[in-house]
Amino acid sequence: MIYLVQIIFVSFLGLQNAFAEPVVTPVLTSKKWTVQTVTGHSAWNSESCIATTPSSTTADSVVEVYSEKVGDLYAEPTVQVLFKEPKQVYSAEVNTDKGTKWTFTLASVAVDPELQVVMARLKDREAIIKSLKSDSTLTVKLRDAKGKAIKTMQYSLSGSSKGIDGQFSHCALKFEEVP
Repeated sequence: MIYLVQIIFVSFLGLQNAFAEPVVTPVLTSKKWTVQTVTGHSAWNSESCIATTPSSTTADSVVEVYSEKVGDLYAEPTVQVLFKEPKQVYSAEVNTDKGTKWTFTLASVAVDPELQVVMARLKDREAIIKSLKSDSTLTVKLRDAKGKAIKTMQYSLSGSSKGIDGQFSHCALKFEEVP
């Protein structure tokens, strides 16, 4: 009986922590981009280092270069788009103003049921980050299960190069060379 009470209490504490407000520590701001460390990230409830910018066309939407803390280090970064959308999204077509195009896939999010996240494929991460640093705008077209466009969002990349470079420097981020 004591163990059951402990498990229920620990589970309750875990739920409270899952819905606690994130603790955000600003690192730097560069035009439209902000670099910050976050404890209790809104999608993953993790400690992370992010470079982020809000959508210029849609409320409740951001694009992030995201790196989760693992032990004392941050993992290789990925690119993700967080948004609130009542319709279920399955993928996103992501384009820059210079014509570069990728498909992002849906990531599952257990922390906030109203939040959806699409994420870059592992093989595309480094190229996407390079494009974010050199291009001017990013357009994200959300798609349903049948591939039909649901919503289109735009993001300014103004300040992204300085912001992402600052993130990589502050959080000691890098892409590992695969032999």
